[in-house]
Amino acid sequence: MVTPDLTCLMLISNDYATQVAPATSQANLLSIVQKAQAKNGDVLLIVPPPPQAGLTIPFSQYVAAHYAVADATGSALLDFSARWVSY
Repeated sequence: MVTPDLTCLMLISNDYATQVAPATSQANLLSIVQKAQAKNGDVLLIVPPPPQAGLTIPFSQYVAAHYAVADATGSALLDFSARWVSY
């Protein structure tokens, strides 16, 4: 069985697109990260660039949930949305 050196997760887009409650999204992500850490320990959370269309629940709430999970689990976080500009 292959054990990964690093687990990279970019799950924010689907939850945002389907408007999953941010608290539910955060709880699900926390569970996934904890399981991944139990297997190999190293997790990188990735926040994609912000989407074009605005939905009812702001994208920023999902970004905040990712930051909270990164803080709670000691995971690294790569936030493309923080550096992205609109064109």
